Formats: sequence, structure tokens, C-alpha cells
Amino acid sequence: MGTLYVARRTLILAEANGALLTTVAATNVLQFTAPRRGLYRVTPYLEVATAPTVVTVEVTWTDPVKGADTFSWYTAQSLVVDDYSLSSQLIRSTGGGLITLVITAGTANNVTANAWLEGRA
Repeated sequence: MGTLYVARRTLILAEANGALLTTVAATNVLQFTAPRRGLYRVTPYLEVATAPTVVTVEVTWTDPVKGADTFSWYTAQSLVVDDYSLSSQLIRSTGGGLITLVITAGTANNVTANAWLEGRA
């Protein structure tokens, strides 16, 4: 006989809706403390509104094997006026570890961020 797997729902555990980046400093758009070790999916979406700007988008977390870890979608990337649906990134976090989506825009009040973090219930 094979192994029986019980399906669990994936839930949105944290989200940011329409977060306008009002500064050129790095902004924590989404933060979540993982309640237990597990897999989490982070999905950002950006809108560059009025003029091209340089953008950095990254997620930081604590991996149970490697320790502090970072994934970057963009690092000082020049983006034109448009919407940007970025690919989801699957990460493995420690229990009690902080997961943070950090976005930096080169122009204040020009980038709006949306994001969500999914995990198992």
C-alpha cells in the first residue's frame, strides 16, 4: 500500500494591498513570522506609475539549513511605467523566523506594491 497524504489548504497568511512607497529608503512591504518550519510562497506585484525608476525587490527569511537567506527579483533594475507581475518564490523558513518582503524605489510616490504570502493551514 502507498502512503496516504491528507490535503491541506493553502492560505494567504499575509498581504499588502496598494502600499505606496513614499520614500527612497528600503521599505518593508510585507512581514510575517512563520509559526512553524515549512514552505511559504511569496508573490509580489508592482506598479510604476508616472516615470521610470530604479527598483530593488527582495525577500529575506531564515532557512532551517542555511540560516539567513535572500532572494532578489530585481536589484537596482530600471523599470518603465507599467505593471509588473513577478513570479512566486517558494521558500523554506524556520518556525519563529521572520519573512520580509523589502522593496526600494529610486523615486518616492511612484511605485505601488502589492504582495501576498501563502502557506499551509
